[in-house]
Amino acid sequence: MRFLSCLFGRRPAHESPAAGGRRGGRDSITWDGAGITRRRPDGRIETMAWADLREVAVVCRPGGPAADDHHIVLTGRERGILVGRRVTGAEAFAQRLEELPGFDHATFVQAMSTPERARFVCWRSAGVRAQAPAPAIASAPATRPATRPPASPAGPRQGGAFSLKFAPGLDTVEGYAEDTVRNMQRIYGIAMDYSPESLAHVDRVLAEWREQGVHIDAVTKSIFSMGSYAGEVVRRHSRGRWTKPRADSVHADIEEWFVAIELANGRRWAPVALCIRVLLDGPSHSVARSARQALAEAGAH
Repeated sequence: MRFLSCLFGRRPAHESPAAGGRRGGRDSITWDGAGITRRRPDGRIETMAWADLREVAVVCRPGGPAADDHHIVLTGRERGILVGRRVTGAEAFAQRLEELPGFDHATFVQAMSTPERARFVCWRSAGVRAQAPAPAIASAPATRPATRPPASPAGPRQGGAFSLKFAPGLDTVEGYAEDTVRNMQRIYGIAMDYSPESLAHVDRVLAEWREQGVHIDAVTKSIFSMGSYAGEVVRRHSRGRWTKPRADSVHADIEEWFVAIELANGRRWAPVALCIRVLLDGPSHSVARSARQALAEAGAH
C-alpha cells in the first residue's frame, strides 16, 4: 500500500478500512469510473463526476495529525465534498486521488503532518502541479506587506499552502488595512484613499505578482492586508460590518476561513479569500469588479 494512503488512512484500532472503496457504509466515500459518492451519517448523499472535479485540497485544524482534524476537500463546478480520516473508504480513496495527473504527493504528505490551521492545494484541473510549500510561518506576526517578493522561475504557482495563524481578526483587520495604505505608498508610490476605484491598484499588484510567479506563501501576510483594505472600502461605502470566520467546522470554500463583510442585504463578502483567488486563478477574479457588484447589490451609492 502506498505511503500516501497509509498516512491518510490512520484510524483508531476499533475501525476497519474499506475494501477498495467499493463498499459503502453509514459514513462512507465510494467511487467508480464516472464519479464520487459521499454518504453522510444523516442520510444525505453527495455526488460529483470526475469531469467536474476542479481542485483537491487538504484543510487542517488545530489538534495535531493524530486527531480527525485533517480533511480532504474536493471542489467541483457547483459543490464541494469533504472526506475525513475516519470516513469508511477514505484510505483507499486517498490512494485513488494519487493517480490524478499532476497530483502533488509531497504537498499532501506535508498537509497531513501539519498541526496548525492551514489549507494545502494538492491538485487542480488546470494541470499545473502545486509545488511543495515553504515551512509554515512561525515568527511573530508582521502585518507589513512584502516588498516586491521573490519570483519563481517556474512561473505562477497554482497551489501550495497559506498559514492562517496570523489571519486578521475583528480587532486587527483595520490595522491590516492601514498597512496596505502605508506600503502601497512606500513601495509603489500609490495613494490609497479607500475609494472603490482604488481597488484597481490591488488587482494590478496581485496580477503583477502572478505574472512574476510569486509563491502565495511568500505574500500571505500581504494578501491578508490587501483583503482587509478591500473589506474596509466596501464597509465604508455601505452599511456593512465585519463578521467572524466560519471555520469552526471544515468548509470546502476558503471564504469561510476569514473575516468577511456582512452587507445590509445579508450577503457575506469575503475579500481576503478573494485576493487569494485573484493571485492563484488570475483574471477570472477581480477585487474591484467584485466590490462594485457587492456595493450595487447592497444599494450603496
